[in-house]
Amino acid sequence: MSAADKPASASRNDEAQAAAIPAIDSKELFRGNRQVQILHAGQIYILRLTRDNKLILTK
Repeated sequence: MSAADKPASASRNDEAQAAAIPAIDSKELFRGNRQVQILHAGQIYILRLTRDNKLILTK
């Protein structure tokens, strides 16, 4: 189903849900670095910014 096929109320619902998800600018997250460590459930993950400006998350 494309966005054009959705009723207007469904579209407003999608927008409301997206607005409820917190957003963090990657510039804030990386603070000038190319990688950051994320501690999750006792495990460390590395979030890297590639030369092509893509994100890679590894354990």
